[in-house]
Amino acid sequence: MLVAKFINFIILFSGIVYLARKPLKEFISTRHSTLRDELEMTQALLLSAQKKFQEFSNRLHAMDSEIEILLRESREEAQGSRVRILTEAKKMADTILIDSKKASENMVTEFKKQIRTEFAIQVLARAETLLKGKLTGDDRVRLVKDFSKQVGASK
Repeated sequence: MLVAKFINFIILFSGIVYLARKPLKEFISTRHSTLRDELEMTQALLLSAQKKFQEFSNRLHAMDSEIEILLRESREEAQGSRVRILTEAKKMADTILIDSKKASENMVTEFKKQIRTEFAIQVLARAETLLKGKLTGDDRVRLVKDFSKQVGASK
């Protein structure tokens, strides 16, 4: 009985293997092909993703380098502008100083002229007052003759 069950099992198993062999083989072959294709596609996607990652990493590195260059150039330009502005400011300060010195010298010269003119006017007024008080009629006649001679000689 155990042997009969065993023989029945072997016959049943052989029948199932015989009948299921072709569909099972096709299923395994199809499944193998599908898995192989998916694996190849996954590898292709992985390579593509790695290339894109590398490309973006390179771009990012290039952008970092560009940013550093731009920052350095901006700093250099700012330093140059600072130096140029300071130089121009110093020149302007020197020009203003020179102009103010000239203006003050001109004002001093003009003030001196005004003082001399005022002093001369006051001296003449004082001299005229003194002369009017001390001149006699003969002195006046003599002065008119001398003045006429000088005017006649200068012609």
